[in-house]
Amino acid sequence: MDKIAKSEERSLSDEQNQLISIVGENERLRIQLSKVQDESYGKTLQINGLKSQIETLQSKLTKSSVADVNSSLIDPEMNTIKEQYREIQLQISQKEKELEELKSEHHQALNNKEKRIIYLEGKLIGLARIEKEKVELEKKIKALIEENSAIQRELEKVNKVSKELEDEISEHQNKNEEIESETEKPKIEEVTEIENRPNLEEILNEIAKQKEIIKELKEKILEAEKELNQKNTLLEQQSSKINELTLSLNSYKELCTNYQKQILEITHSEEEKNSILHRNSTLSADNDKLLLELSTKSQTIDELKQINSKLTEDMERSSKTQNSDEIYQLKMKIMLLQAEIENKESQLEKSWKERIIHKERADSLEKYFQDEKSDHKKEMLFLQTKIAKLDEDYKANQLQTLSLTEYINKIEFSLENNKKKLEKNKEKLKQMKRKNKTNEEDCRNMNEIISQLSEEKAKLETINKKNENKYREDFKKNEAVIKQLSTKINSLEAKISEQSTILASKDQLISAANKQINIFKKRTSIQHGNSNKNFEEKIGAQNRRIEAYESQIKMLKEMVKGLQNDVKTKTQEIMRFKKSRSEHVSPQMLVTKNRIPEFSPYRFMDKNPYGQDTFKLIIPDLEELNRESPFVRRKNAVNIFKITSPIKQKSKIDLRASNDFAMSKGELM
Repeated sequence: MDKIAKSEERSLSDEQNQLISIVGENERLRIQLSKVQDESYGKTLQINGLKSQIETLQSKLTKSSVADVNSSLIDPEMNTIKEQYREIQLQISQKEKELEELKSEHHQALNNKEKRIIYLEGKLIGLARIEKEKVELEKKIKALIEENSAIQRELEKVNKVSKELEDEISEHQNKNEEIESETEKPKIEEVTEIENRPNLEEILNEIAKQKEIIKELKEKILEAEKELNQKNTLLEQQSSKINELTLSLNSYKELCTNYQKQILEITHSEEEKNSILHRNSTLSADNDKLLLELSTKSQTIDELKQINSKLTEDMERSSKTQNSDEIYQLKMKIMLLQAEIENKESQLEKSWKERIIHKERADSLEKYFQDEKSDHKKEMLFLQTKIAKLDEDYKANQLQTLSLTEYINKIEFSLENNKKKLEKNKEKLKQMKRKNKTNEEDCRNMNEIISQLSEEKAKLETINKKNENKYREDFKKNEAVIKQLSTKINSLEAKISEQSTILASKDQLISAANKQINIFKKRTSIQHGNSNKNFEEKIGAQNRRIEAYESQIKMLKEMVKGLQNDVKTKTQEIMRFKKSRSEHVSPQMLVTKNRIPEFSPYRFMDKNPYGQDTFKLIIPDLEELNRESPFVRRKNAVNIFKITSPIKQKSKIDLRASNDFAMSKGELM
């Protein structure tokens, strides 16, 4: 089972990684599409700039009041400008149609991919739930196994206790059998003696005698039973007395221990006394040594005194003959010798005093120790006799207190309790076996469900591969079309730049013509009246032509305004589409902006008081999106989920599950 579960977990993790890679590729393609849309939006802005330049040129033409200019010069130029303007408008309309077609195709592709992603997300939710249930079941199974092991340990302990009790009972039975065998031995010996006798009469007499003896024995047995009953009552009374005696014995034991402690202390004090006596002996030896030293020192002192007397005599003699220096030296020697003699005499006095003190102490200690030894010996003998009596009493009481009946009753009571415990444990084991069977059935059902899911995943992978290939082909086609459009737009920009240069040159010509008209008006005001009339007719005709041109220019302006409004509406739609793509929230892209498009499965729910937006995942009509799945059976189900997939290379999805689905980063991991 463990191997199958591990293989299934590996397959599920591989499938999740494949789904993650597919979703990542879809997001990359969306980013590329948004870039292409940005480029197309930039080109539309360039086109709008060219249109604005055309409008400025037209405004310059309308402002200039043209008069007395050859119509042959103006008419063809205006016609060429109109034709070029119409061509540009047609190209712009064609390109806008192509862009709208591309946008619609991209919208359809994106909607299909989004539906597919929602379908896969529902699958992932089902897989995550199954995995959670599997983990919970594994935990329950482990707990049940641990409980079974604990119950088995308890049963082993109970069996050990029961075996010990059975051994004790068998020992007691053996003792009873030995006692019975001892009672039956004399009967067997009597029978053997009877069989060895040769005469029948004697045997019969002996049998009669033995019958009488048996009757007497029976009577004695009855009397003994009565005595036993009386003795049992006495034993019960004695047992109570024995308990009291045990308490008293315990107290006596405590006293004995105290006495033993006292004995140990006494022995310790005796050892200390012996050590002190040893020290005294050593001190006496030291005193003897000191006496010898004193004797030697007294001899040296006598010798020094003799030397001193000799020196004094020599001093007196030399005082008459020698110099004063030698006399001074001799005096100094005499003084030193006298100081040494005084020091030695003081040391001798101190040593004599110390010797006297040590002798007095040693004599007093010997008397004290002799008295204490006699007292301690008496106490030791008394205590030893007491301890011996107490030990004998304790042994006698122990022999009386050992009653087998009470002990067997206790054992039987414990056996009954153990039997009850065993019955309870057996019931618990039965319940645990039932639970294990139910759990095994649940595991089998889960394995079947997982196998079905793996099959569905394989189908989904094949469908995803097909969709990816189609999407790649469509993307390549769209890229080719976008390249063609970019080349056309570049060519149109070149043409518009050329036309802008031509319009600038025509503006210069128109300004020069206006100047000539003004000069001509001034001249005509000075000339004759007849010439003025003809000239006024010519000017009227030219003014009519100018009014016709102005009316045509107004019509063109209105046409340009209409085109501009169309372009503005289309640019607004493009901007909305871009915003919706940038603000689209999916489980694979983490978004920081507020707005969410209408076609996404995520809806803006509410705002935090702290300013962050909170979102909730709504998966509408899972049965319509996932009709093949047997696991999704509810409509309009709201699933707030968390799926954490293993990291493979640089792809990671972190769907944070809570009542509020908050996004914090803006890049795909």
